[in-house]
Amino acid sequence: MDNSLKPSGYYQPEYLFVERGEQLNQLNCHVVYTIPLVLIFSNALGRLTNRFGVDPKVLPMVLVQLQDGSQFLQGITLLQNTINRV
Repeated sequence: MDNSLKPSGYYQPEYLFVERGEQLNQLNCHVVYTIPLVLIFSNALGRLTNRFGVDPKVLPMVLVQLQDGSQFLQGITLLQNTINRV
């Protein structure tokens, strides 16, 4: 995602997840958003938290596919358990 300042005065991640976050929050389903890490350390974090009503969670990278293309079931299970807790 491009992190340059846009003509609107916002950086693209801030515009998408904070300024347009109301639309994202209106989806009537369970959604896990992957936001750029730059938002966690930005001045927009408070507005982002207010927009979605929860603090963003930082998840570690988890191996889900091996180099031969096969699934790593233990990693998939760990991600499923993490998502089910949210």
